[in-house]
Amino acid sequence: LRSSRSAAWGAGALTTTATSVLRARSDGSSGFVNFTVANGFTNLGAIELTSTGFSASFAVTNGTLVNAPGATITSLVEAGGTRTLTAAVDNQGLMTIAQAMSWGRTGAVHTNSGTIAVSGGNLDLNQGGGGLTNTGTITIGAGRSLTTTGTAFTNSAGAITGTGTLAFASATATFTTAFSNATLDLTLNSSTVNGPGTL
Repeated sequence: LRSSRSAAWGAGALTTTATSVLRARSDGSSGFVNFTVANGFTNLGAIELTSTGFSASFAVTNGTLVNAPGATITSLVEAGGTRTLTAAVDNQGLMTIAQAMSWGRTGAVHTNSGTIAVSGGNLDLNQGGGGLTNTGTITIGAGRSLTTTGTAFTNSAGAITGTGTLAFASATATFTTAFSNATLDLTLNSSTVNGPGTL
């Protein structure tokens, strides 16, 4: 299912399969694209955000977007344009940031027990309230950053690896396990860091 311009999935349940592809793609003819789903659902296939120069967004207004084991959410490389994911996400599969993406919904509670790979672009988690709890794996590639702004970040039992930058701005970070910046940079701007883990 491909969305050009604005498309909305109403109150009915959205069901997917392992071969499903939900793609929000802007192009020269459609301009920006907003793909909105009213209620939370489970992604068993692929969700893709991509653009040839205009903005592309995928939003879940209420409830949680569950990215199941084996499923993917990808910010694809193409031309310019912004990519925005406005949803509370329970990631049990793979989120790949191949092009810069903004992520957040006011008050949303996110969890990651799968993998978030910040590989080809930066990931900005920016919202008021809520937060992200990581029990899976977050990898941040060289020259890339994961920035948390205005919300909470908890590394409960997960791994954060790579050679990029983990950044916090006006945020609260809690590390239950030890965190090392031997290869990964850590930057703090008006933020609070809590234990019991050590830095």
